[in-house]
Amino acid sequence: MFSGKIVTNLALIRTTDDVTLFKGFEENILAKQENPQARRFPRVPYFGLVRQHRDGVSVYCQDRQNQSNISFFEFGLEGNMRFSPGFSLLLRRRIDGMNRITSAVLERLPADPALWRSIVRQDSLHDLSVAPPIVQRALQRIPDGL
Repeated sequence: MFSGKIVTNLALIRTTDDVTLFKGFEENILAKQENPQARRFPRVPYFGLVRQHRDGVSVYCQDRQNQSNISFFEFGLEGNMRFSPGFSLLLRRRIDGMNRITSAVLERLPADPALWRSIVRQDSLHDLSVAPPIVQRALQRIPDGL
């Protein structure tokens, strides 16, 4: 949707009993573009389940408006286990100028709440160039469209 840009979000993945849950908050980028002078844009929560496979994990999410998303991430990116490359599919009708599938990278962050807070305070829309080269290559693997 934003050519040459990446969107970053922070999510928590935790296991309770035998169920692995996913919770994240997404910046409302479209509202911010429509009204750039507004002071605050509440983040939109989304929730889901994580299922482990032999070679990666799949994540099934939806937000409060029942917009659903399915993602798959394989373990390790070019031998680096901190990153998991994959793709994300938004389940909705086709809208001109918007993609329903995109490449994605999941990054495991260290247990550092100060780092997490600094990420949450940042804008979530960035130029692709701010990502490490290993992530840039992974994000350019799946062609746009669909």
